Amino acid sequence: EELSISSYLTKPIKQSDLFDAIIAAINIDLNGADVVGSVLADSIPMTRPLKILLAEDSLANQKLAVGLLSKWKHHVTVANNGLEAVDAVQSGTFDIVLMDVQMPKLDGLGATQEIRALQGQQQIPEFPIVAMTAHAMKGDRERCLEAGMDEYVSKPVRPHELARIIAKFFEPVSPSNLSVPAISNSHSESEAPMDEFFSWQALLKNTLDDEELARDVADAFLQETPNIYKQLKQAIQDQDATLANRYAHTIKGSLRTLGAPSSEVAARLEVATHEENWEQSEIEYAKLGESFPQVVEAVKSKLNS
Repeated sequence: EELSISSYLTKPIKQSDLFDAIIAAINIDLNGADVVGSVLADSIPMTRPLKILLAEDSLANQKLAVGLLSKWKHHVTVANNGLEAVDAVQSGTFDIVLMDVQMPKLDGLGATQEIRALQGQQQIPEFPIVAMTAHAMKGDRERCLEAGMDEYVSKPVRPHELARIIAKFFEPVSPSNLSVPAISNSHSESEAPMDEFFSWQALLKNTLDDEELARDVADAFLQETPNIYKQLKQAIQDQDATLANRYAHTIKGSLRTLGAPSSEVAARLEVATHEENWEQSEIEYAKLGESFPQVVEAVKSKLNS
């Protein structure tokens, strides 16, 4: 940081990690670019309506993923942790599972291993499992595949990437047959300016310019994230690596969904808690405290406007 280096990578370098680092360094909002929106409007791949199990503990991420999947006519069942996901696949039938990697009680890797064991015993049918991960840690993708997952999608969820991954496993259909709304480019930078603490424009692009869904996601952020922020402080003080890392991960993901610059501080905090570097964790938490309350107030102000 003293040298104004915005990020660093460990070798061997994966293309996706390099791409993410470049985007963060030059502060490009992929979801906010009009040119991206115009391309996505014509290129989002569609499938028949599917029965999808979404295993995700973050309320904001649940709102976003369910909102997008419902737009594409899929039926979504939500599991709040890995144990619920394992129970769900034994009591219901699903075409595909979207599995968050970091969840309480049983994480996505453990849940996937249990599900694959059940399938190996022919107790439940086969179906693809897609990891949902921010892949902040070296080797996360490899661990997902080794656990039995078939693919991965990065978080925050980008509509086109999510649709593309799902479409890999099913026969494509014409979007017109599903009456899927096109992506609008009606929100220009002048209409939705970049806030100092978060970007409403980025959130709108993440929701395919669905104002109601964007407000639902923002409201979910206010419902859960401030409390997680407080719990993170206690977890760091207790030097509880499991809880601290999960809380930092959740905060980072929520901030990225909102296009908040402070997500990069949360990302560094996630790394510090993962490495159990408690001195650095305290430093990064203090830095996060310089902006997180302002993010909350800015989101409240936007929802009340």
